[in-house]
Amino acid sequence: MIVYCDVGNEGENVAMIENVPMGFGKPDILVSNAGVLFQSAVAGTSTDDWEYLIKVNPRGVFISIRESLKIMPKRDCSNMVSL
Repeated sequence: MIVYCDVGNEGENVAMIENVPMGFGKPDILVSNAGVLFQSAVAGTSTDDWEYLIKVNPRGVFISIRESLKIMPKRDCSNMVSL
């Protein structure tokens, strides 16, 4: 299942995870494969760009993991991978 959402948007991220069981049952794996990168030196990075990077990269992954833990089955074969 591939789902597109703005993982930096908590509401979209939560809705994405909550909707997985509707058509597929409880997930056995979560792959967090979203992120942003600005190719500029720190001196050339705006505060807005930095805040967006923080909002998407660590915060978005945290929200995805937190919400997935609520619905993933409690068994040895459930996995999470963050790229």
